[in-house]
Amino acid sequence: MKYFVYVIISLKDHSYYKGFSENPYQSVIQHNEKESKYTATKISWNLVFFQSYLLKSEALKREKVLIPNYVGDE
Repeated sequence: MKYFVYVIISLKDHSYYKGFSENPYQSVIQHNEKESKYTATKISWNLVFFQSYLLKSEALKREKVLIPNYVGDE
């Protein structure tokens, strides 16, 4: 199984959101369907970056050093 770290950008205000997923494409769909309270007010979202890892722990480490989460931080 692969694990992914991803970054999406809001087309509404150009803020970024980083996440961890086993399927980044499905995650973007979920964000755009307002399934996350943190991103629901800033749809539409586009995937701008993702990396895959074999180990979940490595993906989570990478997520921590990516850009800060600006969603909701205004």
